[in-house]
Amino acid sequence: MAGAQMTRREALAMVAAALGMTMIAGCSPEWLDATSELTKRDLEVARNIGKTESDIEGMRKRGRASDDVRGAEAAEDYLAKRYGEQFKAVGTETEYDSAVSPSRVVVTLAVVSGPAAGAEFRAVYRLEDGPSWSDDYVSVRLDAQLRAIATEAFSEGFGDLSKGEAVWQSEVSRTLFYADAADGHAIDPDVSLEDPGEYFAPKFVVFASPTTSLTEEGLTERLERAARVFKRARVVVFLHAYRVTAPVGDEGFTYEWADSVTYDGENVDWACHLSTEAGSED
Repeated sequence: MAGAQMTRREALAMVAAALGMTMIAGCSPEWLDATSELTKRDLEVARNIGKTESDIEGMRKRGRASDDVRGAEAAEDYLAKRYGEQFKAVGTETEYDSAVSPSRVVVTLAVVSGPAAGAEFRAVYRLEDGPSWSDDYVSVRLDAQLRAIATEAFSEGFGDLSKGEAVWQSEVSRTLFYADAADGHAIDPDVSLEDPGEYFAPKFVVFASPTTSLTEEGLTERLERAARVFKRARVVVFLHAYRVTAPVGDEGFTYEWADSVTYDGENVDWACHLSTEAGSED
């Protein structure tokens, strides 16, 4: 009926069409055109993103892939072209400004190979303010690189302590970046930990247990040892070490427990903070 309100199905079809028009220049049109014939890739991606066998049978009967399957394929193709690596879509979600007006398509993907293999991240196709892609894969890649160096740094600084006497974690902030600065925050896909810029805030955190044999000076000296590993790798990172003062419960001394009981700076002392930024103290 003319002037009738668009259905949710029609809204999803509009998203798929937008995805196809955006990516068609760099990918095979038959992969993205929702009216094209069903392909082996469609069936594989459908299973990867959690489609049921009933859903897949419905696709076979219609002879075409569902809109979210083609959106997942568009995300895989966009990211492969941008980063020169392979990714696998494992989930999709469409976000709405209203009951029938889609605003974003969010595709969850897994890294297929390399140091970050298995890690999941997001690619977001935004419809409002002009169609555009953004993703947080760079954060995932840098996080995997930082963890490899942090493992060596903890071993260098704290590896001779008794098991459970100190726990650690490294982290890079998750941030969505656009391919084009005209759309929002953009980033060079080859950015490194040597110069990570203002968005990633790489950090390395160590918690010593309440019963540690370390002194306050010993904790600081060991964090300095760990910092030298990051400096040799030419990595910019902020290092923090604390002794936890809360009594350890039956769950044992884990990083997750220590982080939860020291929230807002409570239940800690002997705080030590270092940075490997240029111009920072050794």
